[in-house]
Amino acid sequence: AIALAIMDGRARVADQMTNSINPERDPGLKPYPYDPEKAKALLAEAGYPDGFAFIFEFSSGTGGTHMESMYQQVAADLARVGVKMEVRPQPWSQYVRGILQGEWGGQAFGFEYEVLPTGSSMRPFRLHSCIWPYPWYCNETIQPAIESAKHNMDTEQRIVAVREVLAHYHDQAAALMLVENLGLDGINPRV
Repeated sequence: AIALAIMDGRARVADQMTNSINPERDPGLKPYPYDPEKAKALLAEAGYPDGFAFIFEFSSGTGGTHMESMYQQVAADLARVGVKMEVRPQPWSQYVRGILQGEWGGQAFGFEYEVLPTGSSMRPFRLHSCIWPYPWYCNETIQPAIESAKHNMDTEQRIVAVREVLAHYHDQAAALMLVENLGLDGINPRV
């Protein structure tokens, strides 16, 4: 629904935390299927047979007007399986305080897995791992692969390490991955 209706078919459904143009992308990872019955079963297995509620924060006015529509769609999809997501827009300054100082009022937040410069698959993990001073996701078991992927100059070894990191975040469902970021890179001799 997000890729087709909100993004007008211009965005791909995300299956990992790097764009499909990146050579390190793991072609074996697939998007999570839309399966409300499985979601309800997993909630019950986790001890939430009647669902739960949480507050979701995002910065209003910084990522495009489509962002709030995307988050409202996520809230509607989650409601179908008994999860109530209250969407709370907030000013950019308050949002940045959450990122830089760990001052979150909610239990979840909207954040793009930044992949710029194009092809830099490991750039998001400076924020989305134990490396960050106020991490929102920290799993020490994947840190050695993150470090290897960031610093390895051997192309084949780096690809193996990057794909290990991407698979970990996919398999652990560390985030709801929605659509790949859209962007436009341009080169001009005057710049």
